[in-house]
Amino acid sequence: MFTIICLFAGTAFAQNTDTSATQNKTVRLQGVSIIPGDTLSVYGRLQGYGFYENLKDYTLNNNRVYLYLKEARFGVKDHYDGATFDFQMELGGEDQTISTGVALTLLDMSADIPLMGNTFIKVGQFKVPFGREQMTYEGSFFFNDYSIAYEGTKDGRDVGAALHGNAGLFTGTLGAFTGGGIDVPLRFLPENLSAPELVGRFGINDGYDNNNLDLSQVDRGPNGYAIDVDGLFMRDSRIGHSTVLNVKTYDKNLIIDGDWNPYIGVAPNPENFSEGDYWQLGLDGGVRSTVDKETYSGEWEADYEGYSNVYGGLHLATGRAQFMMRSDHLGFGIQYSAIEPDQNFAYVSGGKTYNAGLGTQVINQIAPGVQYFFNNRNLKLGIDFPIVFNDPVVNEPGVGAYSLTDMQDQITVITDGVKSQPVRQTVVQARLQVQYEF
Repeated sequence: MFTIICLFAGTAFAQNTDTSATQNKTVRLQGVSIIPGDTLSVYGRLQGYGFYENLKDYTLNNNRVYLYLKEARFGVKDHYDGATFDFQMELGGEDQTISTGVALTLLDMSADIPLMGNTFIKVGQFKVPFGREQMTYEGSFFFNDYSIAYEGTKDGRDVGAALHGNAGLFTGTLGAFTGGGIDVPLRFLPENLSAPELVGRFGINDGYDNNNLDLSQVDRGPNGYAIDVDGLFMRDSRIGHSTVLNVKTYDKNLIIDGDWNPYIGVAPNPENFSEGDYWQLGLDGGVRSTVDKETYSGEWEADYEGYSNVYGGLHLATGRAQFMMRSDHLGFGIQYSAIEPDQNFAYVSGGKTYNAGLGTQVINQIAPGVQYFFNNRNLKLGIDFPIVFNDPVVNEPGVGAYSLTDMQDQITVITDGVKSQPVRQTVVQARLQVQYEF
């Protein structure tokens, strides 16, 4: 399959710009025309990922090394009459396998259609337009992975619609989504509908962002800046024996994850699920300037979110700031990110609540990094060195230790045992990544 994709992509890139009526084809955006004025582009990405980590492990070695095919993506974009149609699949097992035999995941299937002037409506399945880091295309990160702040705010992809556009420097986006995420099977169940996931994002963009809904950290121009404010609200809906947020399988951040939120899954019986309120507020920005063929850029983001129902409530604060410098081939950067957890985070099992014992002590991460760009950007080699301070680490007796900023679902190993409670540690990591895009 990969060979066929590469051959097709190579053929597409080799086409010349013959626009004669007999040829009936054109080359745009490195694509092939199907009909006059239509451009089809094939794209994909492979990421090889090596990971080193050092932490205090009470059972096994303190040092561990992993090697993964982190991402394997294949997509097709079609541009016709001002509209953009996007299809992208995940070819590997980078997300948790929810059911036996699941290996392929549909990530994006959307149409971005012009309405009037610079106003568009995007419909289908795509990234929820909240937060600069979440809205950044995964192949356009300067660093080798998301910051730890993303674990607190991520909403991922969802099914819905977003109206977006710009008027001069001003940009705006309004969206409505199901709140259930991706890969939701057909189930015709009794329901008590509340409010869907409503999202708004408004700001100023002076050349920093090339696309309202598809952002990048590695663009080299033009010079400019952007500032945006975000808001998200959802009142959960009861569906059958559970709720929408309870059954969401992918991209659950800490505050709506039932392994961390002791209130979201409380139900003395199926009729007593509380339809909780979930909200987020955010402010982010970026600036870029080129001096003597070197591009300097910086980004920052601060988010605050909450969840509450009749059983209780939680709040979470996160932040991220980074600075980057790159030339044609070489780039240097440093990133800082932080999470302030809620003291009521807890894991519930068998009717018993195991308090995570995190308090409100802030988790901090500093990550210096270097990137080398071959052929401008198609092939990239990157290495960074994250250090996580006050990282909660849990120990599973007889198995070993887990960093909860790496594997948030392992909070389920907490028991009444002393060695099973989270211990704050300084965790040293190194991440090496080779990325190829076509």
